[in-house]
Amino acid sequence: MTIVVQSYDWWYDSGATIDVCNEKNLFKDYVIAAKGGKVLMKYANAIAVLEKGSVEVHFTSGKKLLLTNVLHIPEIRKNLVLTALLCKKGLKAIIESDK
Repeated sequence: MTIVVQSYDWWYDSGATIDVCNEKNLFKDYVIAAKGGKVLMKYANAIAVLEKGSVEVHFTSGKKLLLTNVLHIPEIRKNLVLTALLCKKGLKAIIESDK
């Protein structure tokens, strides 16, 4: 049995090549993805892509960013955004440790 816990949080993924969202209601607009479209996840089998569209991400700083061509994959546990994309949009990705 597979249990999927949905999340409204977004995770930076420096290894990602696409933006992925698990919640359909976060999409501002979307279209049905190409039939048979799948994404190969690092530690999973190929997962079907249902739709793709635009999602507005709200940051704790108050800034907003509209992501386009985001893939809707309900089975993914965490929403993923490309770190490189954030930098191209004028945001900074800062990784710190408190140790």
